[in-house]
Amino acid sequence: MVKHKTTGRLRAIAILLACGLASTSCGPRDESAPLSGRVVSALQFAGVDLVYAVRRVGGEAGLLVVLDEIRPRGTGREDLGFGRIDLDLPAGPVEHAKDALREAASGAFDYRVDGELLLVRSILTLDQQTVLDEGVLPAASIEVDLYGLLRFVTANVPNAIMRMGSRIGQPVFKKVELEVAEGSSILELFAAYARGVPTGLHIRRAGYDYEGRLMGIPEEPGKKFVVSNTVGLWSALDVPTPLPINRSVPSAIWALASVAERTETAMLVLDRSLLLDNVGSLSYTRKLDRGYELARALEKIGWQGEGVRREYQWNRVGDVVVLETVHYSSYLPGRDLMAEPVRGGTFEGTLGELVRWLNANRKSDSPKMLMGGEISAGAAVAKLEIAEDAIVSDVLLQFVEKTREGVNVVLRDALSPRQPLVDTWSGAFISPLPEWGPSGVWPEAS
Repeated sequence: MVKHKTTGRLRAIAILLACGLASTSCGPRDESAPLSGRVVSALQFAGVDLVYAVRRVGGEAGLLVVLDEIRPRGTGREDLGFGRIDLDLPAGPVEHAKDALREAASGAFDYRVDGELLLVRSILTLDQQTVLDEGVLPAASIEVDLYGLLRFVTANVPNAIMRMGSRIGQPVFKKVELEVAEGSSILELFAAYARGVPTGLHIRRAGYDYEGRLMGIPEEPGKKFVVSNTVGLWSALDVPTPLPINRSVPSAIWALASVAERTETAMLVLDRSLLLDNVGSLSYTRKLDRGYELARALEKIGWQGEGVRREYQWNRVGDVVVLETVHYSSYLPGRDLMAEPVRGGTFEGTLGELVRWLNANRKSDSPKMLMGGEISAGAAVAKLEIAEDAIVSDVLLQFVEKTREGVNVVLRDALSPRQPLVDTWSGAFISPLPEWGPSGVWPEAS
């Protein structure tokens, strides 16, 4: 709904213009600008992607995170998700934490704190600006939900092709009154809407498509089209979570975690990402725990469709059930990481701390790394005597045996070396299996 009179209830556009979001918005910061005064508690990242780290720092500081990133051509994923952060952040001002993250990520992003809003943009979005950054919007007073916001954008900027994402459980129907100043940008409008809801917002850019005619759009000389930009709301990440935001519930991995919990069975699940993210193939099959005894449950969950194919093979190693998905076992790259020998020694700690130990004690010089998530209070702890030349997968199996808590391993392949992304990583995303199931919360968050 578009109004033609000024309501004056929310002038967030003007506020965001003042903080410099437009055009070169998140470039070099004005050191004389007032700091937010927000503080964060100490955080330990034992291998998380940069998006998670940015959201956690914002969540700890009580800020709404507006994150703007872009998908480089040929990668299939947005750029900040490829950054790997293994870092302990001391308690202190949010600016100090963000600066430490920027340094750890080789300057892959820049940010601005404005009141309760944390505006984060990847360097690639600043270098490859699109129509989202241009001052193209007309003056208007609008009252819109997220659907209405996108309709307003596409009605006024036809070459800004937008869709919605990450809407499950989010207040997408909440209407916000906005004063749109003449010459405002789409990015400013999105950030103003996030402030008005209020909740965080994720902008995922796809970049320009110069072949608009392929989509049935008439060609206009000099006009650039943007394809499949996605904007979605997300809640504050103010407690630790080892799970990717884009996982599916319920799914085969959910069902396996439920069976393991219900039958008190320790499991080690070995899987592979299909989309260069931290979600394994088992997240894409809709399955439920039907309450069967263990062997029958594993057989039922393992079949896709009407007996078309098996999702995994499983067997017992001692009293641990080990599952290997077809995507894990049928494709060699990545499995070499799980077979790498390590130096012997004594270890005591959580799964995240074990991942750090494995990265530090593997005998090969492989660039592949293990991602262990955030180290948090309440996680299971084990003391292990690790034999010389034990392999990575056997050490993880030993951890499962000791803790009786399952582990989910998702191999994530590397990008093509032709893609010059900062701190691009490949390896394995490792998380507690119970988090993928019905329990799915850390003790302090319950």
